[in-house]
Amino acid sequence: MTSASETTDTVTASPHGSALDDATAAAIEATLDHLNDNHADTVLFVARHLAPGVDDAEVVRVDRTAAVFAVRDAGTTSEVRLEFPRPIDAAHEVQGHFFATLAAARAEAPADAALTSLEREMQLTATLRTVHGRVSAIERIAPALLQVTLTGFDDYPLHGGDEFVYTMISHAPGGIPTTYDMSDYRDQADDDPVRGAYYTVRRARPEAGEIDMWVVEHDHPGTVAAWMMAATPGDPVALWGPRHGFQLPDDARHVLFVADETGLAAVAALVEVLPTDRRATAILECVDAAHRPPMPAHPGLEIVWVDRGAEAPGVTNRLLGTVAATVTPGDGAPDAAFGAAESRQVSAVRRHLRQTLGMPATRVQMTGYWRRQVG
Repeated sequence: MTSASETTDTVTASPHGSALDDATAAAIEATLDHLNDNHADTVLFVARHLAPGVDDAEVVRVDRTAAVFAVRDAGTTSEVRLEFPRPIDAAHEVQGHFFATLAAARAEAPADAALTSLEREMQLTATLRTVHGRVSAIERIAPALLQVTLTGFDDYPLHGGDEFVYTMISHAPGGIPTTYDMSDYRDQADDDPVRGAYYTVRRARPEAGEIDMWVVEHDHPGTVAAWMMAATPGDPVALWGPRHGFQLPDDARHVLFVADETGLAAVAALVEVLPTDRRATAILECVDAAHRPPMPAHPGLEIVWVDRGAEAPGVTNRLLGTVAATVTPGDGAPDAAFGAAESRQVSAVRRHLRQTLGMPATRVQMTGYWRRQVG
């Protein structure tokens, strides 16, 4: 382990030797954000394999020869490197080396050591199935927010909270074939008309076999978002999942929610399953009061709306500023946090909660739901 007098407060993909191209560097940065934001316990598990006994860890940068972890031990911060056997050129190589080190850490761990969140996710995805349904209704619930209702999911195992599904559609005549499943999607050619994207389940009505999703309308939608924005009742769709994200710790008494428009469905779904004896502070960004969708009521919920006006989404830093002004240490401070917004914005909130407020990594989940293009 090499000492570091000051730890970087940004996650970067740092080229070493010949530079990584911009697309690769951006993909690596997104990979690091995902690991730090969604699998902090897994990052710590791997870091302890490299540096036994550390209290906390974060992957802070990658160059062509190594991934660098900032690790904390008894209040002291230093760095440790996960050396690659050869210089990397692509994001999937970083993922491969991380998974290999995770496997090595698991092989050396005690037999009764609990699985990490990433290991549990890998086990779960092997059992998930593809279920076909259709669009049954579209409702505008805010000026730039649609609620799309899907039907045909009578036996779909949904339980509420932070659940999400991989939504697959096709622009081919007749839509997505009823025999199509996730294995076909993984093996498809580049010109295959089926495309997919993750969407949060806003609510489910198992007795009717219905699922609601919230779709944000914007000027540069991806393929699936554009399809959802133009969908009509009867259009075929397939879902792979469900998968589960944030789980409120049993002993948490006050949870912080942070979101822009893309994360409002997840926050709403989580509020609906929040025990009535818990507190929650929700810091939510949208254009203005007219653009706010209906949010569920809860006796312990305080909502702080952040209006960005004419400013572009994902660039204002208003979420971080409002969190810093609203959330202070001491009695009654949040002891768990969930966020869903633009990747860089929500990562900045995560760093503030962990580094400034000292919240443990395993109590903070900040997920980048989309990524603003730079340049």
